[in-house]
Amino acid sequence: MSSFVTVLIAFSAFSTLIQWTPVDAANILAVETIPGKSHWNVMRSVLRALTERGHTVTVFTPFVDGDRDGYMEVDVSEQMVPVVGANLTYLMETFGPKRLFFSFAANVTRADCDKIHEHRLMADIMNGVTERKFELVITEPFMSECVAYVASVLSVPIMVYVVPTPISTFLERPLTGAQTRRSSATCCPAEAFLERSPSVLPTRC
Repeated sequence: MSSFVTVLIAFSAFSTLIQWTPVDAANILAVETIPGKSHWNVMRSVLRALTERGHTVTVFTPFVDGDRDGYMEVDVSEQMVPVVGANLTYLMETFGPKRLFFSFAANVTRADCDKIHEHRLMADIMNGVTERKFELVITEPFMSECVAYVASVLSVPIMVYVVPTPISTFLERPLTGAQTRRSSATCCPAEAFLERSPSVLPTRC
């Protein structure tokens, strides 16, 4: 047996004996961008699973359940009016047409993001004057990825969880969004420049 093979076997055996140290718990910043109770129920379940596994979560939400160990809520109900028990018939009649729905949803989402960005505590977080430093931002995108701005300022990854609505979204931040078709797309897959352009505009405008 050659010396090279002997060294290779010894190295492989040694590698299997290495005990990898698990990572520490993360400090997570979560932002609920939609003041709807059904949306918050999904977000709350995701955050509870994280805190039960030892992570620390700070969340901006209009639905306050109360702080607990490793979990702190920032009440933004004054900035974002909570929506509970909305009439489905009214919603379908008002926002059924795509033209009305997408315009309304984009404007409301961006307006709510602006309100959260202007919150005193969020401003302190983005300015780096808070004691707690965050390693991850979790949010629910809804027609706009405006919360990605917070992650960009903090230079941390943003994780988009599975949304409770049938709206196409991203699992991570794309470079342009051109490769991802949205629910308003009339063609799929997108190949030509004119087909990809509409997917870029919502993420850049």
